Amino acid sequence: VQLLDSEEVNGTVCDVVLVWIDDTDDRWLKMYFDPSTNLIVRTQQKGDNPFSQTPGMLHTDYSGIQKVDGVMAPFASTTYFDGEKIIGTEVTALEINPSIDDSVFERPAS
Repeated sequence: VQLLDSEEVNGTVCDVVLVWIDDTDDRWLKMYFDPSTNLIVRTQQKGDNPFSQTPGMLHTDYSGIQKVDGVMAPFASTTYFDGEKIIGTEVTALEINPSIDDSVFERPAS
């Protein structure tokens, strides 16, 4: 883990942290944090385009942060491949640690 120089993301100068996942394979993740809230606003990594499988640079911007059961969570994200928007997501409802009936995990009858 390494603290990098600050970078601007959507008009906010962010603290940037680099996490090496596997330095022998050049796998890493950059995380951008808003210093006024300490919340993540972007992640960036090398990766393949999920549609064409071509290698390039992926980044995801997070927004719509809401507090749910004491946990701050982004309710929207937009993912870009080499600067072009490829995926947008929006969360409409979020439950933290909901109760799940044990029967959900039972194997079906043969």
